[in-house]
Amino acid sequence: GILLPLFSQLSGINAIIYYGPTILNDAGIALSNSFLGQIIFGVANLLFTFIAIWKVDDWGRRPLYIVGTLGATVSLVVTGIFFYLGMTTSVFLIISMTLFLACFAFSIGPLKFVVASEIFPTNIRGKAMGVSIMVMWVADTIMGQLTPVLLREAGSAVTFWVFGFFCLIAFITVYKLLPETKGKSLEEIEKFWIDK
Repeated sequence: GILLPLFSQLSGINAIIYYGPTILNDAGIALSNSFLGQIIFGVANLLFTFIAIWKVDDWGRRPLYIVGTLGATVSLVVTGIFFYLGMTTSVFLIISMTLFLACFAFSIGPLKFVVASEIFPTNIRGKAMGVSIMVMWVADTIMGQLTPVLLREAGSAVTFWVFGFFCLIAFITVYKLLPETKGKSLEEIEKFWIDK
């Protein structure tokens, strides 16, 4: 429950949200197109968040998380490859970054709160959620400060590969540890953790 909000911040979401126009502009995309790219990112984020809200009870939390973290990993690695190969003025760069946002928005982003609120035992849920949200905001602050340094010192390719690595770790963690909570009572989920 604490790792999910941490992974959401380590995924690189804030690099794109906070520094998207700068990243695109540094990639050689004209500033006006950089802002257009940011609008595309925002629309994708909004649209796929609504899809997650609409479908989470039909598709389940675990499948959305698995597909989302894997898709985020692939799209971040591909984005890094575009930067590495100098293919940064290509429309494919914006597509790969938008794909990351879509994967984030229907899994890692909104579901961290849903799943965290379901998997903590009842007797510590309130405090654990408070710690979970604190971890998220501390990680957000750290990533917000480190991203420009990482972009400047390591370059965009390495920066996106680092974010992709964290998404891969999130994928492995979710795949190995996260139970499906769809349709289960809080007592059933608590029993799962006790039996494990």
